[in-house]
Amino acid sequence: MRKFRKIIIIILKKILPLKIFELLQLINKKISDRVDYDIIVRLENDPFIMDKRKFNIAIVRFGGVGDTLMISILASAIKDKYPSAIISAVVGDSSNPDILHSNKNINMVFPVQPSWNSIIIAKIEPFFDIIYDWRFIVKVLYRDPEKFSADKSFTDAVFSKYDCGVFDIYPLHADKYTKFNINQMDLALKSANLNGDINDVDIFIEDWNMFFYNLFKNKKYVTIHHGSDYRTSMNGYQVKNWFTDGWEKVVLFLNSKGYTVIQIGTNVEKPIKGAIDLLGRTWIKDACGLIKGAQFHLDTEGGFVHIAHFLKKKSIVLFGPTPIKFFGYKENINIKGPGCDIFCFQKKKDWYINCVKGYRLPKCMDSITPEMVIVEINTLIDDLNNKSNLV
Repeated sequence: MRKFRKIIIIILKKILPLKIFELLQLINKKISDRVDYDIIVRLENDPFIMDKRKFNIAIVRFGGVGDTLMISILASAIKDKYPSAIISAVVGDSSNPDILHSNKNINMVFPVQPSWNSIIIAKIEPFFDIIYDWRFIVKVLYRDPEKFSADKSFTDAVFSKYDCGVFDIYPLHADKYTKFNINQMDLALKSANLNGDINDVDIFIEDWNMFFYNLFKNKKYVTIHHGSDYRTSMNGYQVKNWFTDGWEKVVLFLNSKGYTVIQIGTNVEKPIKGAIDLLGRTWIKDACGLIKGAQFHLDTEGGFVHIAHFLKKKSIVLFGPTPIKFFGYKENINIKGPGCDIFCFQKKKDWYINCVKGYRLPKCMDSITPEMVIVEINTLIDDLNNKSNLV
């Protein structure tokens, strides 16, 4: 990795004006310094981390709330492999790290300002015996390779089977990993040489997180989400999101069927007419409480769908540029429009805010009609009613 970085620096020196190159170096140093301040001090003052008798393992992953939540799967598999390990999760400070608090397999959570995995790992390497570097596939790093020589040899060989040559430029061209035709969580476990269950996720919801649920528990309600991670979106919107007017027709239909529709998400996302607006009004685990008590959840592919899955709640999910096989769940109703037959996920750096094919309205999402969604809702409602009658 260091050799690769040196080559990049040499190339940049050749092609960039001096002032721009110096500015990039300064920005990189500022990020590195911030990482030093954010996490090194905390690690140095943590008695478990500094106790050399302890076996410390870190999982490093940056992304949205769904990415953070899925760390629980890796942690459970690591705990099975190394029962005595003290497991820490290093995640972005804006990716709802609270979702991991009170997790039975994760001892500590270290939120940091999101950065390149390699920058973070260079700083924390001295503190951990093993680091799991998760960038869709997972690379296992050992502080003392000789101590774990047998495991390292086998783990490196397994990793090489899944390495498509784009690990060091994550997340760009991560679409190459879809060729393995498996779910992203299976891919993470396999590439890390871990045996685990992709449904083994621990979401601890406390009584006080059920406040909003208690307000609506006597109503027949569904949850809905319309938006994306504000850090990687335009005012809460990404290409993979559907359109507000489409959701409004769906909500109107649900209201006519006697359902209360509760919109969850952040305050930068657009409210949907006809839904109860809780945007920016809930903590992440409050939203978990609402999803847990809902009849079902409505969304485009994203973090709340992962939460619903792990809470064993069925979702109707609209898919566009991201592949169902890689991000979807079999128990859900996954809707893909006929307007575009390719997946643009990570094919370009700005794929999530600009249609790769250049359409102002991405055809993959624009070809999903409210009628298509309503048909699936009717099917799901009938199914739920039949199950209710059997009880």
